[in-house]
Amino acid sequence: MKHQPFQLVKTNKYPLVEFHFGGKGLKASRTLSCILVAIFLLGTFTMNVVSEKELAPDFTVDDVDGGTFTLSDNRGKVVFIDFLYTDCAHCVSIQEELKKLRGNFTEQELVMISISTDDRDSVADVSDFKYTYGGNWQYAKGGLNIEMAYEIHYTPTEYIIDVNGYVYSSLVGYREWGELADDIEAAKTGYVPPTNPPPNKRDLAPDFTLVDVDGNIFTLSDYQGRVVIIDFFAISCPQCYQMQQELEDVRQVYSDEEVVIISISLIDTNEEIRQHRSLHGGDWVYARDDQALNASYGVYRLPTECVIDVNGYIQSCTADIVASEELVIDIEDAKTGYEPPPDDSEHGINWFFILTIIAVFMVLAVILIWWGLRKKQ
Repeated sequence: MKHQPFQLVKTNKYPLVEFHFGGKGLKASRTLSCILVAIFLLGTFTMNVVSEKELAPDFTVDDVDGGTFTLSDNRGKVVFIDFLYTDCAHCVSIQEELKKLRGNFTEQELVMISISTDDRDSVADVSDFKYTYGGNWQYAKGGLNIEMAYEIHYTPTEYIIDVNGYVYSSLVGYREWGELADDIEAAKTGYVPPTNPPPNKRDLAPDFTLVDVDGNIFTLSDYQGRVVIIDFFAISCPQCYQMQQELEDVRQVYSDEEVVIISISLIDTNEEIRQHRSLHGGDWVYARDDQALNASYGVYRLPTECVIDVNGYIQSCTADIVASEELVIDIEDAKTGYEPPPDDSEHGINWFFILTIIAVFMVLAVILIWWGLRKKQ
């Protein structure tokens, strides 16, 4: 029988839809529900399925060559997990992109593993897949525990785990190796859960004193009267380089007398920061964080940009690249400066006491009126 180039297939576990090319003899779905799911998946085939910054569930699995892989053994390296099904056309085609990815990172930078959790696959199926289509990394047959922990409903699903063991990104569907490489570079920084939440707008910015990379001591509160941008970055963060250009564009609009820019690295040495500044940086203050400011400012992702108004209050804190046009809007707002409402308790006014007295007098007035009306009667 001649097979159609595309087939809709309902799996034995989920109402999945898969695309198969060529002679894979699978039965076409006859149900309307499967067709509706197919339409849904076609529209959302590359949507994210898991939030970032979650600690990746640990697991141990035996690979097809007799080795063992434990996720937590690879802390300090970025881990790429490719969830596949051996009869999935996209899972085959993405292998070529993964081979390019493997060739661009060392084993000390990146660990890769491909896992099938589909119960239609056997260890032999995964082994055949590796030696027919795969690359020179580990391939394994995983169980239902891994499938449930990582919420694998569709294949391929790609997870990137950062150097601290947290999920950096997860995506369903085909991805080109260059896009994956950008995420891997960013995952080298590693997520550190903040001990405090990020400050809110109109919170007083946590004060600090640092020594910049040129040996000059500076204190944040000394800049009151000027807008301050604090740029939290790391040299290993690709997005931080783009953020430097956005800050350079801001510097072209505002002088140092109007806007102070401070770039603070969370992990790099002073020498590394100086070299970075000479190659990629601007003419503003650069320093390294030796006071755990990432905790004070709730930094969980790089770059993070905090705009502080002329009175020292938070105008905005954004954990992402912020376009120079958006920064200009925040800066203009921050020039006004937030004025907190006066604290009346400092002036000896006890509003609870005053309101209580007023309530007592109102009750007495009602009683007197009632008593007067009763006497007239």
